[in-house]
Amino acid sequence: MKLTRVIESAVTGYQFRGRIEPQPDGNVAVLQVKDLKDGGGIRREDLVLIHIAKEVGPQRVRPGDVLFLSRGQRLFATAVLDPPPNTIVPNYFYILRPRPVVLPAYLAWFVNSPKAQAQLRLVHTGTHMPMVSKSDFMQLEIDVPPLNVQENIVALDDLARREQALSDELLSKKRELVEQLCARAASGRAKKDH
Repeated sequence: MKLTRVIESAVTGYQFRGRIEPQPDGNVAVLQVKDLKDGGGIRREDLVLIHIAKEVGPQRVRPGDVLFLSRGQRLFATAVLDPPPNTIVPNYFYILRPRPVVLPAYLAWFVNSPKAQAQLRLVHTGTHMPMVSKSDFMQLEIDVPPLNVQENIVALDDLARREQALSDELLSKKRELVEQLCARAASGRAKKDH
């Protein structure tokens, strides 16, 4: 099924006319790539506030939106379940608003899957800052199983990510322990040589 059949709309993020300059008294928060946590979620404390006089309705991120990073080497999607109020994203994101037939977290998972990434790499063009055009992105073929199957896929993927994080932490702790033991052994050996 084409992506166009599972989303209500795809909006390009806000077009800034230069650098995003923080303004402490700003009325809009800007969610950038650096503010996204691995595996989903937002670093709320890092969002930059700016002042925008005009209404930014369509570009305001809503609960349940899926953000797709359309530019750069790393193409990925993330579901935004609880964005801070009055938050926008720059124009290198497409804001996807799924229909009820697809869960936001499933849509993000599918876009990040090897199957979808292979499709996207075929239309990923440019050299300095490669991108996927919105029209090409909307042609993405997506598998849409029943909602209960989508829920199971999302839950399984979440468990796999948590397991990977725990494995990485365990490996890091093992490295620290080995380094400490080696340093102790070297220190003890050096003392015996004196």
